[in-house]
Amino acid sequence: MKDLILFVVVFGAVVCGCGGSGTSTETMDSEDTTSAIRLTADQETGRLLYETICWSCHGPAGRGDGPAVAPGLSPPPTFHTLDFARADTERIEGWFRGELVGTDETHPHARYVSPVLKPECLHETLAFVPLLAYPPELPGSALAGESIYEYRCAGCHGENGAGDGPAVEHFTILVPTDFRSDTLIAARNFDALFRRVLGDSDGVHGAYMPPWGRVLSEGEIWDVVAYLGTFQPGVLSPFPEYDPH
Repeated sequence: MKDLILFVVVFGAVVCGCGGSGTSTETMDSEDTTSAIRLTADQETGRLLYETICWSCHGPAGRGDGPAVAPGLSPPPTFHTLDFARADTERIEGWFRGELVGTDETHPHARYVSPVLKPECLHETLAFVPLLAYPPELPGSALAGESIYEYRCAGCHGENGAGDGPAVEHFTILVPTDFRSDTLIAARNFDALFRRVLGDSDGVHGAYMPPWGRVLSEGEIWDVVAYLGTFQPGVLSPFPEYDPH
């Protein structure tokens, strides 16, 4: 088991090429301007490392519900608390290394991951945690919701949330919501938006939007709701900037 953990960590460190981003505070140059969330090069490195090493225990949205958590064992803590969402990287690193009061210095984090990862790689991975917990005012992760949206929703609602996805030209009546001007988002009525996405649990797929509550978990729906909030600037709190400390 120890060898497997070390292999996964080393593989992730090799793949990410940490510390090679150069200008850490500049937004990555890309032809893709469709995302409502823009990450710096260092934040993208943290995302890559998290999705390579950490998600299997901590879960894709950081709720501690990854598939590698063995039955009967205590799951990792959720990152969707204000303590994590607003923590600086130094404090998160202290928790990670078991240096804070109440933490476990014998945890596999400290025993296996810390000695293997380059310091800059470890820093960038831990700096990604507050991003995963964004926005702090909602239980969902906008970053996790972005992936779900691109796979499940963009076909109708479009990559920019404008209701102009590639499937629309084939519809006769249906006009998908333009999230850039949606009144529920503008009013910050996220509970109502959650219920809209959740849909009627007794409904039948094929009538307008599918009842996503029969496909996605409540956590995943909150992830989608959190991402939808990013389509209207100023509705959510500002996206975290890169933490160089």
